[in-house]
Formats: sequence, structure tokens, C-alpha cells
Amino acid sequence: GWLILVGFLTLVLPLRLALRILEFPHVWSLSDWVARTTPGRDEYHPLWTPYLLAGVLGNTALLCAAITLVFLFVTRRAAFPAAVAAFLGMHALVLLATSSLGPSLPGADIGVVDAVAAAAGELLPLTALVPYLFNSDRARSTFVR
Repeated sequence: GWLILVGFLTLVLPLRLALRILEFPHVWSLSDWVARTTPGRDEYHPLWTPYLLAGVLGNTALLCAAITLVFLFVTRRAAFPAAVAAFLGMHALVLLATSSLGPSLPGADIGVVDAVAAAAGELLPLTALVPYLFNSDRARSTFVR
């Protein structure tokens, strides 16, 4: 049933997060980092440093949490539904911070509408499964350990 979809999304999630971390070249380029975080440069803004650090740390924490979700799913732990809900809350905070602050910074590659659409696209598939995990008899009988 629906647990196949839950399993697929859970197993693909760490890969998607790892690819998202790697797809932002301004985070991994020293010249971009210096240009955006050094006072006096054209692209400098005082919020670039906390934005870049929060993005890297937040997405790394999400990646670790997603790997933990894979473990909880595969071992059929009873904590899996609550962990998915906690992960979604953490994911929403990271996406809210990056999508609301990022477009207002000079040199940002994304607009507000694009950022909000990307955030919604990330959260909707998983958010729809949380009620299923908490209310389904099948999910309750699967995650019992």
C-alpha cells in the first residue's frame, strides 16, 4: 500500500538532500564566499555569512536526520512516525529561513516566488504522509519495535 511510497520517499530523501547541498556553487567556491562575506566588496552584505553558514549547517543536519529516518524505517521502529514529523518541522524551518532571506541578498540567484515554490515542492509530498503514518492501522502494525 502506501508504505511503499513512504519507503521510497524515505530512501531517496538523503540522496536529494546531498544533491541539494552540492548544487549551490557559491557555498563551495572560496572566491564566491570571500566576495560575499568580505566588507567592501560589491556583493557583500552582512547577512551573507549567517545565511551561508545556516544553509550549510541546516542542510547537513537535515541530511543526518534523513539518514536516521532511513535507519528507523528499515528497522521498523515505533519512533519513525514521530521522527518524520520532527524532520518535517526542522525541514520547514530551514526552508523558511533560506527562502525568505536568500532572495533579498545581493547576488542571489533565486526570486521570492521561486524560493517559496521550491520550499512547497519539497515539503508537500512528505507532509501528506504524516497523517497516514499516525492514523493508518497498517503503519501502526509495521512500526512496532
